[in-house]
Amino acid sequence: MTIPIYDEAARALASGDFRTSAPATEALSFGRVRAALEGWQAQEMAQAERSAATAQAEQAEIAQTDLGPGEVAQPDPSLAARFQAAFRDRAREVYAEQAKLEGYRVASDLRRAHRLDPEGFASAWDAYVSEQEEVLKAQDPVLAAATRRMLERQGEGEYQNIAEAAHARELATQKQTAITLLSDRQALHADDLLNDPDEERYLAAMANIEDDLGVLLESGLISASEAADFAESAQFDLTREWVRGEFSASLQAGDLGGAQGVIEALRAGQWFPDNERGRTLAAALERELNALLAAEAEDVENATTLALHNLQRIQSAALKGIDISEHEETLEQSVAYIREHGNPLQRQQGDERENAIGLALAAQPYIDNLPIYATDDFRRGIHDSLF
Repeated sequence: MTIPIYDEAARALASGDFRTSAPATEALSFGRVRAALEGWQAQEMAQAERSAATAQAEQAEIAQTDLGPGEVAQPDPSLAARFQAAFRDRAREVYAEQAKLEGYRVASDLRRAHRLDPEGFASAWDAYVSEQEEVLKAQDPVLAAATRRMLERQGEGEYQNIAEAAHARELATQKQTAITLLSDRQALHADDLLNDPDEERYLAAMANIEDDLGVLLESGLISASEAADFAESAQFDLTREWVRGEFSASLQAGDLGGAQGVIEALRAGQWFPDNERGRTLAAALERELNALLAAEAEDVENATTLALHNLQRIQSAALKGIDISEHEETLEQSVAYIREHGNPLQRQQGDERENAIGLALAAQPYIDNLPIYATDDFRRGIHDSLF
């Protein structure tokens, strides 16, 4: 059976008449309308699908935010599979963010607890990750595996940071220990040079220090610049103690000229490449020498005064007839010291007191034969004749 409007269109096409009749135009317009309606319906259905999926994602975000890490929000089982998938995908995304933030907090706590113990951190972190995985496995095995991978990456970064810090701390400790030992050894060399100044001893000490610095440099504990700085400092310290040892040895030998010669040699640049250091040390030694000379001069003055006092005390005893035999050594030492170190006035006073003592001793046998009532007058007469 042939539809009339399509028959008529076919005849028109065969005859070359391209004018469309009214019935044919109506048929074409209806097809367009139907296609438009079908397209609109498809768009509406797609938009409805998207809106429904978005709504489920929003519900998942709210639900998962309320739950927090440790539990995964689940979709309504009555929903179509595609809407359950939308819910589950968003819940997983939110959970992943929650797990990451919680991981940062736990990592911070464990990092403080195991600040320089990378293996301790690794053990504690692995226990935390395993616990999170076990909690999730029953609810969402896929999310459990993904969360474990994420936390393992996070923990690895923390582990590396702690391991590097521990290694740096260990190197710093080793370096400090080595420098301390080297400094102690240098101090021993310095004491040796101060007590027994000798050029060969100085050269041997510097060679030992340079060998030790070479070992530290090869081990990487110190840099080349640090080794050079330490060697320069050690050279200055050992040279200074060597020079001070020469200076002290001259003083101990009573060779003031030798001590002054050390000072002049320093000023002339004999020991230090940087002669500013030599001049500084020379000034310090000269102050020390001058202070020593001043102290010795003061000691001599005090000792002379004491010797005169001793003579005065012995003289007074002798004039009173007291036995002074136990003071004979003090008498001789005092007279000798005054004659060697005293000024002219002090030597005169010493001679006068020595003479008075001698006169008192010479008169003692005569006084012993006088009546008791006459002895005081006689002694007073001797005193008046002397002073």
